[in-house]
Amino acid sequence: MSSIAPLLVVGDDVEPIAGHPVDWRGALMAQASQLDRVAIAEASIAEYDDKLARLRPMLQEKLGGKKIVFGVQTPTGFLVHQRNLRISVAIDAGLDVLFRDDDNAENSFELSFEQLDTLAPADVIIAQARDQEALDAIKTQPTWQRLPAVQAGNVLTSDARYNQGFALTAAIFLDVLEEAAGRITAGQ
Repeated sequence: MSSIAPLLVVGDDVEPIAGHPVDWRGALMAQASQLDRVAIAEASIAEYDDKLARLRPMLQEKLGGKKIVFGVQTPTGFLVHQRNLRISVAIDAGLDVLFRDDDNAENSFELSFEQLDTLAPADVIIAQARDQEALDAIKTQPTWQRLPAVQAGNVLTSDARYNQGFALTAAIFLDVLEEAAGRITAGQ
């Protein structure tokens, strides 16, 4: 491929930072350095940090102390995220992420429909649906319907594009958390 065009080698060789499952800032800066775009990356991170500073008090007030689960609704169950950008953003906001595991190289674990009761301790579920079929399939499951977060209306379906990325994605995911805060407040 390098004979066709210059290549930007992107890997997961960014050293983790204490207290975060992924270092999206470090990965962004590493890529920005390769592209001679450090100032743009720094500005993007500063915009995220400003938005976080504005929203964090409200997120703490409304979601602080609530156990939040992140994952993906699948046609056969639920994939629980343990380590990704969304979890790093939630941690930046000072939120409690259920099932967080900074050392899980797989980043997640899967639950079948029969195992969905594992999610019962969650106060809020923020899920991505792979497609409408997955969303429809899980909603019909008695084990899903019995979950306290589901019964309370504290399930938010988010766009899968907010799972990976850097400053822009992290800033957009703060909006998802803000929506979740509004939903849990309205429901309780």
